[in-house]
Amino acid sequence: MYAEYSYYTDSYGGRALSEDEFPEYAERASDFLNYITRKRLVDNLPSDQTDLGRIKRACCAVAEKMKAIDKRKEELSGSASGGALKSMSSGGESVSFELSEIDRAIVGGEKELNRYLYNIAKVYLSMVGDDKGFYYLYWGI
Repeated sequence: MYAEYSYYTDSYGGRALSEDEFPEYAERASDFLNYITRKRLVDNLPSDQTDLGRIKRACCAVAEKMKAIDKRKEELSGSASGGALKSMSSGGESVSFELSEIDRAIVGGEKELNRYLYNIAKVYLSMVGDDKGFYYLYWGI
């Protein structure tokens, strides 16, 4: 795991995850960070404390979003529409719903969920690299 609960509460200021929930979500978030960095973080963390803090914050942010996604999936499993009511008509029976960003990611499947989480992580990991100057998010594309 790239962050501990004490870092999450004290430095990151997180409140969405309890101490019991944190290990599961932080581990999943760390796995996701390994996925998007092609395991460049594994055994290759930077010595720069600012960059190391950005990696820890990315872990915390992704962990919180993963919990929010899980919670929303539970809510959607019992909902017919899943979205917030945007407009409604009576005579012609027209109803429309607006989906939140998390809802769109869930409806879009694994690819959209990964894109959603990537966009959260890249805020923290952009321009963060190892001690040799290689950026973690650069895939050579």
